[in-house]
Amino acid sequence: MITERMTGRKKQTQRKLSKEKRKARQKRKARVIVRNLSFTANEQLLKETFGVYGHITEVSIPRQSDGKVRGFAFVQFARTKSAIKAISALNATCIAGRSVAVDFSLPKSKFDSIANKNEEQTTQKERHSVESDKCVAQDDYAEDNEEDNSSASGFVTDDDDREDLNSEKEVGEDGDEARGDEKRKRSCKLNNLEDTVFVRNLPFTVTEKELQTLMEEYGTCKYCLLCTDMPTGRLKGTAFVCYVQKQSAIKCINAAVTSEGILLQGRRLTVSPALSRSQLKEATKVDKKQGNDRRALYLAREGFVRPGTEAADGVSAQDMSKRLRLLARKKMLLKNFHYFVSETRLSVHNLPQSIDDYKLRALFMRHAPQGARLTEARVIRERNTGGAVSKGYGFVTFTRHEDALATLRELNNNPTVFGPKCRPIVEFSIENKAALLAKARRLGRTKRMAKEIYAKQPSMSLLIPGAGTGQGRPFVGTLASHQTKGLPTHTGPKVRRKNTVVNKN
Repeated sequence: MITERMTGRKKQTQRKLSKEKRKARQKRKARVIVRNLSFTANEQLLKETFGVYGHITEVSIPRQSDGKVRGFAFVQFARTKSAIKAISALNATCIAGRSVAVDFSLPKSKFDSIANKNEEQTTQKERHSVESDKCVAQDDYAEDNEEDNSSASGFVTDDDDREDLNSEKEVGEDGDEARGDEKRKRSCKLNNLEDTVFVRNLPFTVTEKELQTLMEEYGTCKYCLLCTDMPTGRLKGTAFVCYVQKQSAIKCINAAVTSEGILLQGRRLTVSPALSRSQLKEATKVDKKQGNDRRALYLAREGFVRPGTEAADGVSAQDMSKRLRLLARKKMLLKNFHYFVSETRLSVHNLPQSIDDYKLRALFMRHAPQGARLTEARVIRERNTGGAVSKGYGFVTFTRHEDALATLRELNNNPTVFGPKCRPIVEFSIENKAALLAKARRLGRTKRMAKEIYAKQPSMSLLIPGAGTGQGRPFVGTLASHQTKGLPTHTGPKVRRKNTVVNKN
């Protein structure tokens, strides 16, 4: 009897478990996964977007341990027909400014069997060809943007599955195959990189549509790929842009190096030809051979006029002697590793006494490329003398190295500026790193002190005497205060009733 009861209970338990499994399986049929999801998308947006195709019971966006979204989401419909409608309508469409992939989710067991089957069919030769033909970024590989941001290993975990959190991982039913096809298509596109450019210094809020709209000013684009960081999923500020014609890519590269440049959200973009993996390796080898010139010592040669060369024709003996003295001083300073060559600051010698700061700025702006900006134009003067006599040299600082270099090549040793006997000597300035750090510390200290003073005393109290205390001299009139509102409502004579005797009769 006892054995029969135990057997009956066991069968009932098994029937309950099988019933729960059937319910879970039926529920999973109406569950979809949304990949490549924008990091700005939230549950409410997904409910509004997918709710058009049927009743939604659950929307979950998995997050990492630090709270950052992982770039994919799960949407649970009440009916399978609603899920089918949503997949057919929303797959490969834009949600929150980003193209998404919508597909049925899949249990880990089924995914593993599909993955193993695909691995058997894929040969080592095919893997190698796919990897070698990919286009990579010059400063880092751009492969992470081609991969789905929702997964680093081919499948993603449904964090909201409470029953089997560690045992079930969900992916699209055809996600692995579709992703492989897409990757092979892109690798075929990237085989010929003559029509592809690599873009740097992009704003981190830019979208592919916004970038493509800007880049189509130079020709029709096939596609734009924004590069993302694999661990965090955030934009890296770089992208690939592929044009239909090679001439469009050349036109874009040439436009980026002009003085106007290519601007996006206030940032100047750097555009260069895209490199394949093999080309990048060769370029890296060349860079290693040349070494990393952190002090920009190569710029110390710029503008040097050597005696006996064509540039030295017509240079006076006095100017040549001064140039050689400056060269000797430059060599001595650069022996100290605290000194380096500035890429944006120029020193100019042989200035006439009539040149002041304003005339120096006007001179350099006249010979600078269009759109160049100066942050400093200063003539060094004698401090001991009462008239502040010019020492005959000064400094000019640009915001961009390209503008400084172009201006140096226009002004240095130019006989038409101050005359053939007194030519300007323009060089890249030698800077002391320790002095610059000390200056930065002083500036930071001054800013902190100013902030503390501003916090203690409102700005109006510094301008108006007595405004902070409410006290002033009797002839001043009304004192302004932060608590008062604009002009008074009553402007007639002030009638004081304090000393007036009131007649009660």
